[in-house]
Amino acid sequence: MVTRHPEVAGRAVVQSGSFWFRRGGERDFDSPGDLTRSLVAGGAARLAVQVGTDEGDMVPQARSFTAAARAAGHVVHYYREYRGGHDYAWWLVPGAGRRVDRPGLTRPGRVMCQAWRL
Repeated sequence: MVTRHPEVAGRAVVQSGSFWFRRGGERDFDSPGDLTRSLVAGGAARLAVQVGTDEGDMVPQARSFTAAARAAGHVVHYYREYRGGHDYAWWLVPGAGRRVDRPGLTRPGRVMCQAWRL
């Protein structure tokens, strides 16, 4: 939605994005997924992208998406690889490092509210 219709929703925080996803269920972690391939020049989305270092193939996919988004003109204000994995604790425990690293963000529930200021 954000990359295709930024006039409707122009900002997003992407945590552990499934950038490998392809319609039809095909899993190929060595090439960009549908979202990365669908980015078009002239983008206007504002993004924050985060991924855990222990998330395996998701790390290079996040890097690839971030580079493609910037090349398409979207603004990636924030890219961060956190030490950790893809589990409940990293999403919900304050201070675990899986949040947008900005002043005033002390509770996970505040992430989306504060992200609008990106």
